[in-house]
Amino acid sequence: MGYYFIIKDGFRVKAEGEYPWPWTGNKNRTIKLFTDDVLTKEAGGKYMKHTGLGCLNIILRDDQVEPIGKPVDLRLL
Repeated sequence: MGYYFIIKDGFRVKAEGEYPWPWTGNKNRTIKLFTDDVLTKEAGGKYMKHTGLGCLNIILRDDQVEPIGKPVDLRLL
């Protein structure tokens, strides 16, 4: 079971590392992102990670990401 979907305007981080992912219970929380993670930019300027567990509200600067440049086929299981 599951389904396939396509991310057309995806981004990736330029460098693997820990990035800010705060929430009200822990303003210092971080998330480890890898250069092969597929991200999209949300309306509020934060990012969502679509690979692995979907994660919202990741704070990244524009100079920390780059466009993937082609559609990415993903599968949700």
